[in-house]
Amino acid sequence: MLTDEIKTIIQAKHESWTHAGKMYVSSVGEPCSRKLWYDFHDPIASEFSINGILAMADGNEGEEIMRRRLNLHSEIQVTDMQKRVKALGGRLSGKIDGIIIYKVTKMLWEHKNVNEKIYKRLKESVLDWEKKYYDQVQVYMHELGIDSCLFTVATPGGRDFKDLVVEYNKSYTEMLLERAEVIMESEQPLYKISDNPDFWLCRWCQYKDRCHG
Repeated sequence: MLTDEIKTIIQAKHESWTHAGKMYVSSVGEPCSRKLWYDFHDPIASEFSINGILAMADGNEGEEIMRRRLNLHSEIQVTDMQKRVKALGGRLSGKIDGIIIYKVTKMLWEHKNVNEKIYKRLKESVLDWEKKYYDQVQVYMHELGIDSCLFTVATPGGRDFKDLVVEYNKSYTEMLLERAEVIMESEQPLYKISDNPDFWLCRWCQYKDRCHG
């Protein structure tokens, strides 16, 4: 099929990569400290599946759609898109989606495109919905000195969308950063999240054989 050939072309443009000595804000909420330790100290080269590549592309396009929609509001201005934020001596970093100026209020802006099933689970709390996203925006707010985040979520193509406000939690974020630093400084792999290789977080982990073998 022609579409299969196109998918092969798309996938060929994304080479495998490693990131030893680096941790990304998007993964700081990873529940398994051992996986984060491997990612930072002794990573396996990441291979991009075609589904993963297309999901990232959808996320990028969804972010641009949402930015245009936000700018339709006469009292909203979106700035600093894809600005890199660094912490812990530059070992922890990530790119924000943007900064929003709403009237005179400055807020972080973070956007996610998710499938409809996950979208419907989002009610009133990002922390209760997807902790990894909550952790991500907390670190960004901490490093930028911002007290709140406008968190927008949309289904693929932006057919449905909503927003919530996430407030900065200083003590929670300091705990996150302390954990990240412990992982970076440890000379040995940290504890496993489970001793069972068939545990749902371990079953498809790229470090399963190394960790449980």
